[in-house]
Amino acid sequence: MQVSNMNYAKFINYIATQELLPNVQTMANRLNLSSRKIYYLLQAANSDLRSSNQPFLVPSTKISDSQISVLKNKLSHAPSDEYLTSYERQQIMDICIALPLKNGLYLHFNLYLMYPEIPYYAISQI
Repeated sequence: MQVSNMNYAKFINYIATQELLPNVQTMANRLNLSSRKIYYLLQAANSDLRSSNQPFLVPSTKISDSQISVLKNKLSHAPSDEYLTSYERQQIMDICIALPLKNGLYLHFNLYLMYPEIPYYAISQI
């Protein structure tokens, strides 16, 4: 099952600190995620546990160390750079649009205005 690695990692690290699995609403509040997302992450974790013949995670039940180790092991083997964020995608598009305009200083100035967080000396290397 494909899940967002950042939310899944946050979820696994949170439940690893718990002795009993909290209810869905408590986890949603603590992790600042929707209840629907918690159900989705719980389903993904249970899918990983099923493939390793471990008991499912159920709210208000004890979480075993073997369950946590299986989930952390699966998490460490998952690819981490599966997609671009919308901001990264926008940066790539802006650079692709600006590259044909490369006539020296004009391009550097435009990139500097678009991305002031990038030092000008780094832009001038383009």
